Amino acid sequence: MMLSDPSAVDEATIDLQCENIARTRFNSLKVSLRPTLLADLAAQTCPLLMVWGEKDVVAHPSPASRAQACLMVRPDARVSMIRAAGHWVQYEASESFNSLVLGFLGEQN
Repeated sequence: MMLSDPSAVDEATIDLQCENIARTRFNSLKVSLRPTLLADLAAQTCPLLMVWGEKDVVAHPSPASRAQACLMVRPDARVSMIRAAGHWVQYEASESFNSLVLGFLGEQN
């Protein structure tokens, strides 16, 4: 569910996910599925970068649909879709993800 390619899952990946779950202090699913997401985004004025893996099965109903809805309330936001990546895009496609984030942050200075 976290990665787009099940063959990429190894013991280290499972251990990392288990550690992340153990450190979680809240139910992130309740936050991400709240009906207030769009209103929350609309209320923000800071620069916004949204990154999805194109194969993210958690982004309901699809990453593209989520991005489109977010852009309706924040048309100034930058949206990026990373191919061949799932929900855990920052892990699965770290080079692409890091490049996007560092470029975005560099533009904000």
